[in-house]
Amino acid sequence: MSEAVSEARGAPSLLQTVALTAAAMVAFAANSLLCRLALQHQGIDPASFGSIRLVSGALTLALVSAWNRAHELSMRDPLTGLYNRRYLEETMGRELPRARRMGQSVGVIVLDIDHFKVLNDTYGHDAGDMVLAKTGELLRSTTRKQDIACRFGGEEFAVILPGATLAIARNRAEAIRVALEALRVPFGGQEIGPLTISAGVASVPPHAQDWTFAMHQADRALYVAKQAGRNKVVAAVDD
Repeated sequence: MSEAVSEARGAPSLLQTVALTAAAMVAFAANSLLCRLALQHQGIDPASFGSIRLVSGALTLALVSAWNRAHELSMRDPLTGLYNRRYLEETMGRELPRARRMGQSVGVIVLDIDHFKVLNDTYGHDAGDMVLAKTGELLRSTTRKQDIACRFGGEEFAVILPGATLAIARNRAEAIRVALEALRVPFGGQEIGPLTISAGVASVPPHAQDWTFAMHQADRALYVAKQAGRNKVVAAVDD
């Protein structure tokens, strides 16, 4: 089994985190009036309530932390550690109005790993998972802090570039393509590579708010890149 799969399965699951949240909620109920009355009925010194409140406060913090962790897990792809489509859609609801206020464009890159099915058939699915994980690492290392790198599913990824024009987004996509082509992934005593991608690029101008249209443009450009022989970056205006 690949390291990527092992790490993904070793991470706390969303169900485990939610269970922890539920446990913290039950513990927090110890500070309720009903619990106070029950403790008094048992002859427990009311002076101890101060300690109970202190413990309850700590449990409240644990509850908030567990809830935040559960939310974070629900927004991440467990294999690559990148954000998922759900996070992207929620974020763009905030990012586009911000970009419009600042008079900035938002660049969009949609990319696929070329011939990924052949890779899986040749080396096995564990190798495919390793390639996906390494692709996630590469996207994190080649993007800025404010950029949003996501895995849509399968071998499809997207990168959102706040403040990037179409030309800048295209250059960034080309840099990702070159970096991935130079990557070699060690697996089972051999190296997998070179890896290539096809990418479609679009941009949402400052006056526009149609996120769906921009994604459609990027998808169309990606299709053109594939039809042109793959291992290419195509901007929406090129098609």
